[in-house]
Amino acid sequence: MEMEGWQKESLDRYVHKAYGTDDYEVLGATEMLWSGWECDTDAVLIRLADGRKAWAVMLCVNVPPKEVPDALRERIEAYRKAIADTEALLAKAEEQP
Repeated sequence: MEMEGWQKESLDRYVHKAYGTDDYEVLGATEMLWSGWECDTDAVLIRLADGRKAWAVMLCVNVPPKEVPDALRERIEAYRKAIADTEALLAKAEEQP
């Protein structure tokens, strides 16, 4: 994942606060989309210097590291509902009178 400077700074602050270190490697990331919010964020999987994999969240959204997997699962359910609702609305619009 390539990050802009402000994203790296946000992630650095989160990792330092959550894990007490500045030594980590980004393994991957995904967007966490929040319906009705003005700002989405990213969940980031990192590897700490001791080799452990750990979670972080950019922009310091109030999701503690241990709760990131559950938050991602909740977001998946919200995405599925939004997709189903969108498909239902499109189908209704395409119905013949």
